[in-house]
Amino acid sequence: MKKSLIIVLISLISTAVFAQMCDLYFPLVESNGVQFQSFDRRDRLQGTQDLMVKEVINHADRIEAVINTKYYDNRENFQHESDFTVICKGNEIILDIQSVIDQSMLQGFQDMEVEMSGIDIVFPDNPSVGQELEDASMTISVSSGGMKLTEMTFTIRDRKIEGMETITTPAGTFEAFKITSEMHTESRTMGISHRITMTSIDYWAEGVGTVRSESYNSRGRLESYTLLSKIY
Repeated sequence: MKKSLIIVLISLISTAVFAQMCDLYFPLVESNGVQFQSFDRRDRLQGTQDLMVKEVINHADRIEAVINTKYYDNRENFQHESDFTVICKGNEIILDIQSVIDQSMLQGFQDMEVEMSGIDIVFPDNPSVGQELEDASMTISVSSGGMKLTEMTFTIRDRKIEGMETITTPAGTFEAFKITSEMHTESRTMGISHRITMTSIDYWAEGVGTVRSESYNSRGRLESYTLLSKIY
């Protein structure tokens, strides 16, 4: 009886610790959600994303949460939806790299064979200014009838916490970590390669997650940005 009680208590304590750590990235409570709005460099609305915690699964050594994302165009017409996973394990918060990939580009491959593999995005549970973060990558291979049609590789590298800034969005004002990184995209189709390099600046607030994200081209010009617009 005592042994069973001890096991239950350990399980409850572990779950509480993991839940607290997860909340540093995003409050992982079922039905909680946030909304993001994306704009071009001329401040024109390009689209909206609604993220909602669909399911939270408690394991002995980790917490997994499934996040549902719904995409809308600039006229608020529904486009499509997808799910990604957040895992809290040890002293790390692991974000499915699929969450940063534009899912609309996969819509044209619905009737084809699509294979995805990669290294997910990792956030420390105790971030600090000056800290360098691990790289992340993803490869998407598209085939039809056993023939490879195209392969795309996304690599996020040189991730670093540069400092703290006060960021104001429609959802409020936040003290946020400024995280810089480079996104390298390479596509190969019929032996022809195409490469794009973008610089990203993400502002990440504890207990909320990303509150602002900016993308710059290889010449350093702002191309687009995304703002946290609502917290549900």
